[in-house]
Amino acid sequence: MKKKDNIFDSKYKAHDFIFDEKVASVFDDMVSRSVPMYKESMMAAVSLSKSFVKPKSKVYDIGCSTGTLLIKFAELFGDKTLELIGIDSSQDMLNEAKKKILKTNLKPKIILKKQDVEKKLNITKASIVFMNYTLQFMRPLNRQKVLNQIFLGMKNNSALIIIEKVLGNDSLFNRMYIDLYFRYKASV
Repeated sequence: MKKKDNIFDSKYKAHDFIFDEKVASVFDDMVSRSVPMYKESMMAAVSLSKSFVKPKSKVYDIGCSTGTLLIKFAELFGDKTLELIGIDSSQDMLNEAKKKILKTNLKPKIILKKQDVEKKLNITKASIVFMNYTLQFMRPLNRQKVLNQIFLGMKNNSALIIIEKVLGNDSLFNRMYIDLYFRYKASV
């Protein structure tokens, strides 16, 4: 049974947000109610990757959380020659991903790695690299270094697919977007 997120209920005390066991156990519910069109954006990313994925290559999901995107990818692309690799800095998130993956009978298999990508990232033979809502959790000074390391490990004609929150230069547009977000949160 899917656990319901109530982490930010009335008893919540403000502290630094961490992806611990409590968050990991309700993450899928939390993210689906916090990020507008989350499931649709994951499916769009997987669909877009179809044009770039190559047999005998690697597919990475950096910041894989509970493995949802790689599971969807594996369901749609049953290519056993692909190596699917989920990387996350939270062992609790990886534990949840492992539980979800074990409930499936996926081919190819998904490999999970605990790694702080700001300190070390080893990407090789990648035809697809996904980074969904991950850059925002990296120190701004480290972002370009991480992107450079990804680029160096990618095959020709491959794709880095990033989904991220952004701010524009127009404050009116930013306020409109924030207002739409708050209306979305109020509706779920």
